[in-house]
Amino acid sequence: MLGAKLQILQIGEQKSKHLIQLSSHLRRSTHRVPFFAHARRHRSASYFSDTSTATRSSTMGGQHNISEDELPYDPAKLERKKDIGIAEFFSVDIRVGVIVGVQDFPEMRKPSYKIEVDFGPIIGKLNTSAQITNYSKDELLLRTVIGTINLGKKKLPTGFISEFLIMGALEPSGKVRLLEAPSGTLPGSAVA
Repeated sequence: MLGAKLQILQIGEQKSKHLIQLSSHLRRSTHRVPFFAHARRHRSASYFSDTSTATRSSTMGGQHNISEDELPYDPAKLERKKDIGIAEFFSVDIRVGVIVGVQDFPEMRKPSYKIEVDFGPIIGKLNTSAQITNYSKDELLLRTVIGTINLGKKKLPTGFISEFLIMGALEPSGKVRLLEAPSGTLPGSAVA
């Protein structure tokens, strides 16, 4: 039944109303629901608390592989992901923030920083960790960045709580190039 409903997604733009109906059905059904619908239904508990590392990495970015030899993120190797509904996309809260704190995070297995970002007067300051040591701490401080803030909290093995996902484009090797908003964009501004 779910497979038949997913075929609706492939029919095309003229059937977009079916996509919204499908999304609504999946949120009410006992079938597995898309990631963002699941996260929205379980805001009080972290999405990450009952998922495997492989699932976290594939749905959230997670710890990615950085390899100058294998080039795991070469665009020629990356397949297109399955379509999602517009309702799921619009449920993602992507905001502009300013990095106000950067600390080394030597306890992590892969080189990382602890990052504190100010997302404006309503959201305030949130913390995350990121494998962005290709930037110096001075390059990061006061940089305007993009973050996804409603994916749930993630408790790392060190006990650190990551509260959002900092957004970046991956070079073929896996190094992150942070996404930025134009100068003058206010912290807390929504990204659409």
